[in-house]
Amino acid sequence: MIKSHQLDKSDPETTKDIGNSYLQLQDIANARKWYQASLVINKDYAPAINNIANLDSQSGNHNSALELFKQAIAADPNLFPALLGAASSAIALNQPDKAIAFAINALEISPNTLKAHELLGIAYQNTGQQEKAIEHYKKEISRNSAAS
Repeated sequence: MIKSHQLDKSDPETTKDIGNSYLQLQDIANARKWYQASLVINKDYAPAINNIANLDSQSGNHNSALELFKQAIAADPNLFPALLGAASSAIALNQPDKAIAFAINALEISPNTLKAHELLGIAYQNTGQQEKAIEHYKKEISRNSAAS
């Protein structure tokens, strides 16, 4: 794959895929480096921004992750993984209203998105809206047998 990038340095998808390969190898530093290389090619390449946001979220840097997820959403408003990531980061930052907005937006784009109802359940639970929380937990369980 690196050879492909050497032959055509204009495709951010190639560098993102190289980053994904490093991520599979659990080499986070190199994964991040290649995702950032995608942004050198195209600063608004939403999948790479989303992947960097995921790395920040996984490392507990939820403020940075949320800002990056928002940047990815601005670049591609239909990128529902970024919307779910933003919802998850907003929950981690105790911003349930933002989480609700992001998760609802993800469901509007893709009504069968797994995890969106779970995130809504958590966010509604965090706002004290237990009935809405239970409603969304039930929806998640009905769509996703692996849901916790």
